[in-house]
Amino acid sequence: MEHNIVSRILNLARDPNNRAMIVQDQGCLPGLVLFLDNRDPAVVDTAVEALVQLAECKENQPVMYSELGLVLSLTNLLANPLVGEHTHKRARRVIELISPQPSDWSVSREQKKSRAVTLQIRGLDDLSCRKQVEEQLLSVKGVVSFTFNMKDQRVEIRARQEVSVEAMCAAINATKIMSAAQVVRTEDGKEVVLSFGRGPAAADKENEHAVRKQLKYLDDDDDVAADTTKAVIRAEDAGKSAGWFSSIGNYLSKSLYW
Repeated sequence: MEHNIVSRILNLARDPNNRAMIVQDQGCLPGLVLFLDNRDPAVVDTAVEALVQLAECKENQPVMYSELGLVLSLTNLLANPLVGEHTHKRARRVIELISPQPSDWSVSREQKKSRAVTLQIRGLDDLSCRKQVEEQLLSVKGVVSFTFNMKDQRVEIRARQEVSVEAMCAAINATKIMSAAQVVRTEDGKEVVLSFGRGPAAADKENEHAVRKQLKYLDDDDDVAADTTKAVIRAEDAGKSAGWFSSIGNYLSKSLYW
């Protein structure tokens, strides 16, 4: 089913007249990002080919570059020795097309209003647990997106400044089978895990204040290790009633061709 859907997007993207409309759709571009993490190499290759077609449209390039998880997922593909050469070439081509010129570098408005937080989640062992974490994070108002690293049992969250780490940890701890703690980095680069207990009220505020004098949040400038076990979820899309998958299906049912 996944290959059928991504193939339809590719067929639409081959027509230059459709490319801007596809990227403007709320579900297609985030869906293609998720397809890059698919276990089927044919699905991944088709998704990358579709992205090449979309990136050929100059109007799409800044939108695609700022799409959460796209550049990271493409970089992960390039670092994965199991990915075919054709897919590597296409991934490199997409990055070349959408990357801004040095004079065009800027921080998006959304990034200025948000921050990155890394949580270590004990018990994040399988897809069922990941699904529960997704649902819990989507229930926290102000969470923008999150990226899973199943290998290290971590989730990297982008949230608005007003969202507390305690609230995000409490949402995950409410599952009763998993517990979350924040990963922070000291000035000498060492990682420290801060536990907030089973709820916001259980956090040791004085200890947190003392520790944070010596620690800094993992921010946007930190290098992200390439890991093909990651998958990106955009909260505002995943929170819709039908989710990203249905959104793509709805788009494909529109009368571009039929």
